[in-house]
Amino acid sequence: MQTTTQTWRGCVGSRSAPLDEQASFGSTRIKGFMNKTCGAEIRELTKSMGKANSTIQSMTASRNTYLPAGVMWGWRPLQDEAPQTKKTLALCNAAKADDVQIFTIGYRMDASSASTKSLLTACATSPDQYKDAKNAAEVKKVFKELAGKLNFSRLAM
Repeated sequence: MQTTTQTWRGCVGSRSAPLDEQASFGSTRIKGFMNKTCGAEIRELTKSMGKANSTIQSMTASRNTYLPAGVMWGWRPLQDEAPQTKKTLALCNAAKADDVQIFTIGYRMDASSASTKSLLTACATSPDQYKDAKNAAEVKKVFKELAGKLNFSRLAM
C-alpha cells in the first residue's frame, strides 16, 4: 500500500445554517478553499504581549469585513472543543450567553454606518463595551483602554 502526504494550502469558510450559530464543532466539517490567498492564521492564546502585538501589527485591512465569521473565530478559541459558525447578532448573543465578554470597535463610522454601529453596540456585552475609532491612533487608544479592563483570571483551553 502506497501513502501520499500532501500539504493543504487554503482557507476555511463559514458553515451553513443552523451550524453557523454554534461554537461546538461536532463531526460536521467547515468548508475549505484550496489555493486561495488567506489572511494570517489565528494566534493561539498567549500571555506574551509581544506575540499579540506582532500579530496585530501584521494585520492589514482590505475592503469589507464579514462580521459573523469574525465573531465565530473569536469565540471558537475559547471553546474546549473544535469550531463551528453563524449570523452576527445570533452569534454574539450565544457567545454572551456562554459568559464570553465581547468588546467591539467601529472604525471610521459615519452617518451611513448607523446600522453597523447599532449592530456592533448590540453585539458588545454592554453598550459601554462598544467604542468608536475615527483613525488608527484612536484604535490604539481604545485597545489600551480595553486592555486595562480585561481580567484574565479564568482562561481555559
